Amino acid sequence: MIVTVIVTQVNVLEKFKTYKKILLLGGSGQVGSEILATDLINNFEIKAPDRNLLNLENKNQIINFFDNNNFDLIINLAAYTDVDNAENDRDKVNLLNHELPKILSIEGDKRGINLMHISTDYVFGKKNTGPYAFNSQKGPQNYYGLTKSLGEDEVLKNHSNATIIRLSSVFSRYGNNFVKTMVNLFMERDEINVVKDQKISLTSAKNFSQNILSLIRINSLNEELQLPELKTIHFANNNYTTWYDLALFILKEIKILDPKINCKINPILSKDWLSDAFRPLDSRLLINSKLMKDYNILTEDWEVSVRDIIKKIYKDILGDLSVK
Repeated sequence: MIVTVIVTQVNVLEKFKTYKKILLLGGSGQVGSEILATDLINNFEIKAPDRNLLNLENKNQIINFFDNNNFDLIINLAAYTDVDNAENDRDKVNLLNHELPKILSIEGDKRGINLMHISTDYVFGKKNTGPYAFNSQKGPQNYYGLTKSLGEDEVLKNHSNATIIRLSSVFSRYGNNFVKTMVNLFMERDEINVVKDQKISLTSAKNFSQNILSLIRINSLNEELQLPELKTIHFANNNYTTWYDLALFILKEIKILDPKINCKINPILSKDWLSDAFRPLDSRLLINSKLMKDYNILTEDWEVSVRDIIKKIYKDILGDLSVK
């Protein structure tokens, strides 16, 4: 099945004359769900094929899909994002995070379809010297980050009008993410452990979707301007935090909604957290403030976005409980 969204808005027509049809890959994830929920994608026909219609692990299916459909822009959100399982499921991870961007960039460039490819802060972190600029030397610390880095390289090598947008620690009311996990744990447990020594940026999927028109506009200018800062962009909420400080903030906010919650958070070090993948102690993204201002990209402080999402997640949980 294809999800098709057609909406109109006169005041953006002049900016996107050549952008009518958009292929959204990974539309069921956090960012894709927020994009499809927004009313800001105007005068575009968005097609978000599910796995039954387009198997992104099958190169021949992908090529055949392009042979039978016309698009002006590909927004590639599809990825293998389970960082721990990525260490043990390497063939599939490489296929989705490295080979898929290669195929999309080659086929897109050949057919004159622009490409917006979503990547991650985990292409950095080996040196733990963040915040990292868009052109900082990459150094992934786990297999997930390595394959995403290789995917970026393929996009820049094979497509003349592509934009890479790096996000960091994405959260939303959809899918699986740290904020949702914490809200659920605080409602279920009396005590949890949270890592305190990893410095992070946060990206609200909702805040990203609210800026999608401006980001598409940047992509449309790549052909004319060919500026490095328009080829690779960092998008994250304002200011930095740690997982532990974020957990404390979430607990404070959820207790406002439900004063009966009383959970203790124990700060622990990364070395004491058992996981299959190494995670960087510092993967913070440096945001290009001038670019954001010049292209009318409006980012919120992470506290504002997290507070908004907590309310929605809490409401969703209460709705699920009432059904049960």
